[in-house]
Amino acid sequence: MLWVFVIAAAKLLFHLATAKQYGYFRDEFYYMACGRHLAWGYVDQAPMIAMVAAVNHALLGDSLLALRLWPALAGAGVVVLAGLMARDLGGGRIAQAMAALAVLFAPVYLGTDHLFTMNALETLFWALAAWTLVRILHKEEARLWPLFGLIAGLGLMNKHSTAFFLVALYAGMLISPGRRRLAAPGPWIAAGIAAILFSPNVIWQEQHGWPTLEFLRNAESHKNLAMPPLDFLKAQALVLGPLSAPLWIGGLLWCLFATGARRVRTLGFAYLLITAFFLSRHAKVYYLTPVYPMLFAAGGVALEEWLARARARWALGVYAVALSAAGVLAVPLAVPVFPVEQQIAYIRKAGIAEIRTERHRQARLPQTMADMFGWEEMVADVSRVYHALPAAEQARCAIYANNYGQAGAIDFLGKRYGLPGAVSGHNSYWMWGPGDGTRGDVVICVGEDSSDVAGTYNEVTVQAHHPSPYAMPFEMDAPIVVGRRPKFTLREVWKSCKHYI
Repeated sequence: MLWVFVIAAAKLLFHLATAKQYGYFRDEFYYMACGRHLAWGYVDQAPMIAMVAAVNHALLGDSLLALRLWPALAGAGVVVLAGLMARDLGGGRIAQAMAALAVLFAPVYLGTDHLFTMNALETLFWALAAWTLVRILHKEEARLWPLFGLIAGLGLMNKHSTAFFLVALYAGMLISPGRRRLAAPGPWIAAGIAAILFSPNVIWQEQHGWPTLEFLRNAESHKNLAMPPLDFLKAQALVLGPLSAPLWIGGLLWCLFATGARRVRTLGFAYLLITAFFLSRHAKVYYLTPVYPMLFAAGGVALEEWLARARARWALGVYAVALSAAGVLAVPLAVPVFPVEQQIAYIRKAGIAEIRTERHRQARLPQTMADMFGWEEMVADVSRVYHALPAAEQARCAIYANNYGQAGAIDFLGKRYGLPGAVSGHNSYWMWGPGDGTRGDVVICVGEDSSDVAGTYNEVTVQAHHPSPYAMPFEMDAPIVVGRRPKFTLREVWKSCKHYI
């Protein structure tokens, strides 16, 4: 396991070294805002990321390095878990190191482990669940079922899509030799523990009218870009690294057909089931990616067995070098490592088009990088408009943002400019309401069309905005509009402001 820990340490150090390369990501602003409004649920997410944000604020502060320490640790943990799974599936040093190496260089994990979001934690929880199940099925450690339930419950509290993975694992057991396990109490004790841990979020959803279901319906209808099944499968190979495809495909085949994998057929069937489900739902490419560490582990075992039979250890060195070289070349496609113009030039030279998952116009940078730009400029412009108002108007002025990224940036970055907190109709911001009623006679709207503002205010003025050339186009084009002499109060129109997407 020594090489596995070396690889994990390298990943951790890389993410810490690049944590401050650009700026805050739009969702990071939102999660920090959620951390200031702790609840058992949110419109578009489970509650764990907000709790982590609150803990981070209390213990480490809100710097980029502090925030991004969490996904970096999660990513390093996945590397270790891939090696542990390979070991517990019967693999030796080669299997363990190759599984860890594949996780290290997968572009999708490099990207998700760079940002403070639910996605890095999701991969960690899925890998923990898979490893625990390997111990239960392959090592006959039935005493670990309660641990599996604990991991499953925490995973659900991190991201709701964990439910699909858990259902796939249980269904995989049902149609594999592992079905006999379902006759014992262990799996159902685990399910009960997970349900108890997840129940606060379910209760919150019921009490608030199931907002996440409304959010998902709207996103599927109006925001997400459907991808044909074949393109979805091709994209899996691309985001994981094309040269790692033989490893995870070999791992899938090993789980399904190898004699030594009979006890863990469940993993292979689970992958097929969850892939079929996501294909049927036209899911985003990255929804499936947390499942692959277990297949990398199985693939490491399959590779080691093949090398032993073929007596071709030389092939291992060739493959490891090629996988590593391709991974290093792909790093700037997933993580900002260069100054921005050099980053753009590198991505263009690579000639690999960004995999689009939403219907927005594309930026010069991939969206995950573009969404780290423009916030300082926007908040500075809002501050200029706000402080140009007479003092009496400032005291009664509300700042309304079109989306949670803008609202979160104003809340976080606006403190140094003396700005009041923002309100917004977007997702959980709508639930937090329009304020205490003392503001709204004057409004500064960010990202709203002047004709929409004119529906609520009699006097409308459009102010200049100086966007970043690297931000997403819909953010670069966001106007700043001042409204005066309201026709209605914010409270009166708040219901119509709701925007779940």
